[in-house]
Amino acid sequence: MSDAPGVARVLLTTPYDLDVVGGVNSQVWGLYRYLRDTARLEVRVLGPASGRCSWPDPAIVPIGRVSRLRMNGAVSNLTLDLSVGARVRRLLADFAPDIVHLQEPFAPLLNAFVLRHSRSVNVATFHTCGSNWVGYLLAWPFLRLQLARVHCRIAVSDTARRYVGRLFPGPYTLVPNAVDLDWAAGPLTDAAAAGPSSDLHELLFVGRIDEPRKGFAHLVRAYEVLEQQFPGRYGLMVAGPGSERLSAAGLPGQVRALGRVSNGMLHHLYSRCRLVCAPSVAGESFGLVLLEAFAHGRPVAAFQIPGYAELVGAHPVARLVPVGDSRALAAAIAAMCGDPAAYERMSSAARELAAAHGWARIGPRLVELYTAALGGHRRGRG
Repeated sequence: MSDAPGVARVLLTTPYDLDVVGGVNSQVWGLYRYLRDTARLEVRVLGPASGRCSWPDPAIVPIGRVSRLRMNGAVSNLTLDLSVGARVRRLLADFAPDIVHLQEPFAPLLNAFVLRHSRSVNVATFHTCGSNWVGYLLAWPFLRLQLARVHCRIAVSDTARRYVGRLFPGPYTLVPNAVDLDWAAGPLTDAAAAGPSSDLHELLFVGRIDEPRKGFAHLVRAYEVLEQQFPGRYGLMVAGPGSERLSAAGLPGQVRALGRVSNGMLHHLYSRCRLVCAPSVAGESFGLVLLEAFAHGRPVAAFQIPGYAELVGAHPVARLVPVGDSRALAAAIAAMCGDPAAYERMSSAARELAAAHGWARIGPRLVELYTAALGGHRRGRG
């Protein structure tokens, strides 16, 4: 029995490799579990897959060969496989979803086929932001036709809404990203269960070190400043694709390059660290890494880019410093680690902010949008 009147079947799509952990895909998996287990809907997940994982769950439908493509200053794993069109058409006909919910509808190529063949109510979530509209401008006539097939537009933040709305104006409903609070409260290894060490302040960076927009070079300079001022007092854990190639030989202090990590390992790292450092300089519409840190009770030191500032707001959960100012970043880290009472207040506030973004809060908002969009579509056809 569905908790969403009129909505029985939902197809979730992602343009990104299902076998790779990432921000957009984390939203797909969290929403899949919420719709299946809580809203009691029949759900399918459709996305390209590189074959690194096996998917015994028949509700997960991998489709399309994966290619690596640089977009918006990031390396993305998407499909450019033109042969997926026929399979998409068959899946839509067989499953007959009431709602198709697409993540990043403009990202090539899978979602273009989904929108072309869908006869359902189409809901699209926009995550991207940036300062370069060249891709959108070049593809504008085609993207405009795609957007005409979307019945409900969602943006994860006002930053994302302003970015897409500049070339594609219209109504966008703001629904922020969600975080899995059960994951953040899950069991830990003995080392992580002990919590952050009072002797060594472990800092954590999560992201690709080879994407300039992630700002890792700025964090390295901030870490060098900390090592000069407080020798041996700070450690730095670096998790994410590309970090396995990081040589610590030329870096001061205690640096651990961990490479790509599993969700379980990431949970361990968030719980073990003292602070999360997010030195991104651009291209972040929301800041899911920040939200994951908050769910683990970890404050954040970051640059003051619009997406981060919007998430943090007036909540005492982070220190945001001018973009590119590594010394200010080092000072923020030292200040948070050097004041235990203030740190505990920030940790408590971080958990409260994360709780407001749990799936129990965000999931019902999405289901309400599905129901309203489906009802509006049926009235329009009547």
